[in-house]
Amino acid sequence: MKRFSIEKKQGMSNIQMLIILMKHLDDLKDGIYDVLVEDHHGKATHRQFGWLFGGIYARLIPAFNELGWEMTNTDDVDRFFASMFRGREVVNRNTAEVMTIPQSLSEMTTVEMSEYCDRILDFCRENFSIDIMELLPENYRKTPKTDGET
Repeated sequence: MKRFSIEKKQGMSNIQMLIILMKHLDDLKDGIYDVLVEDHHGKATHRQFGWLFGGIYARLIPAFNELGWEMTNTDDVDRFFASMFRGREVVNRNTAEVMTIPQSLSEMTTVEMSEYCDRILDFCRENFSIDIMELLPENYRKTPKTDGET
């Protein structure tokens, strides 16, 4: 199996990469082959980490404490949700693909981080009747931006 990447910019693929693709196809023995084209997802962004730690975790500390949990900082909240969701298979609600949320935050892609945050928000809504979006000031109640958005 051979793997390589093609970057598409401004609607145009890199012609040299297409030539390399054709060369790899020419080198194959006669037969039937599957070609899989996947979208490359970058690592979780600083903006996503800011949303997780500053927007979600920080707002949960007082809510957890009111419910009798002793959470003194965002690391405590992170450990709580890490034990619940990381390293587990989930179904991505946007794509219906089964994905495993990595154990480490630093290994998460933008898509995995988004799904992880959604799981936390849903858990808080369902189990603690806490809606993080309601805790935010009105002008911050928009979906956090990801890579490529301005």
